[in-house]
Amino acid sequence: MTQQDDTAPEPDYIMIFPGSGSGGGGGIYDPHAYHYYGVYETDHGKMSLRAIDISFLAVVADFEALLITTDQPRDLRFILGSKKKLKTSSFSANYIDRYARLFPLQHPEEDTITGITIPGISFDTLQPYGYPVVTNLRLNICDQQQVIPLPTQPFEVFVFGMGDFDGDGQTDYLFFYPSDQVSSLNLYLSTAAGPGEIVRLAASEWFSCCC
Repeated sequence: MTQQDDTAPEPDYIMIFPGSGSGGGGGIYDPHAYHYYGVYETDHGKMSLRAIDISFLAVVADFEALLITTDQPRDLRFILGSKKKLKTSSFSANYIDRYARLFPLQHPEEDTITGITIPGISFDTLQPYGYPVVTNLRLNICDQQQVIPLPTQPFEVFVFGMGDFDGDGQTDYLFFYPSDQVSSLNLYLSTAAGPGEIVRLAASEWFSCCC
């Protein structure tokens, strides 16, 4: 399988969400370049990371369809592809497949769903439409601080998952950013971070909105 842009380097990580619906976006990469890991919900409400084999991978451009088959489909939440092997025994995560609202949209007609608070996470906002949209995500972990510009200006922020995805003992984050036309799931990993960073955006899945 070839890339859509032969000049662009393949990322070190990719995400695959089986059954994510139409409008999903992402690059098309060599499926043999990655080690694949399934993020599963166990019978006890906890998460596990298991190495898996993908037996078939296809993209049908006309329908934006992605077909994945694995040998362990039960309770699979999503697939993480990594060019290097991950330490599955160190994996731990919370909130997977349970959207938790971090930054709620403040509209009079909005329901009473309240945001949650995660220590060390805050946001910079603007009000270009009379209500706040998020421009930056701020992390303050121990003595480190990092400002992370967001790929869109979402009016809400959800945490889809947080925990040690890559097995290095540090916290990673999977955020969902809904906006007017394009929403995205974004995976931030500590192993992808550069000097002075806590995490760095490692993989994204995009979802277009029909108007």
